[in-house]
Amino acid sequence: RPGAIDRVERHKQTDEVFLLLRAAAALIGATETPAGLSWEVQRMRPGVTYNVPTSLWHTIAMTPDDVVVVVEKNGTHLNDVEKPLPDPIPLKIQSPISSRFHVGRCPGPT
Repeated sequence: RPGAIDRVERHKQTDEVFLLLRAAAALIGATETPAGLSWEVQRMRPGVTYNVPTSLWHTIAMTPDDVVVVVEKNGTHLNDVEKPLPDPIPLKIQSPISSRFHVGRCPGPT
């Protein structure tokens, strides 16, 4: 459904790394609190790597122009994925840039 997040996932055995090559995607993460999920957003920058740590609920918001590389352990989406989300979450999440994502620079061409 346009304008809503309808799926998040987490991996309990491995981190997942995202690298934006082109355009303006956003990583969306959530941690569990007694009141429910607490949502955070990280606007991605091209050439920067983003590590999503083990057990962090996450998804990525993309446009058709976005090009993103996803790096994960072999078999992660077959054997190590949880995907519950009872209700869609509006994309109007206006939270500060997340400190939960580990951000680093991707080395340029040599």
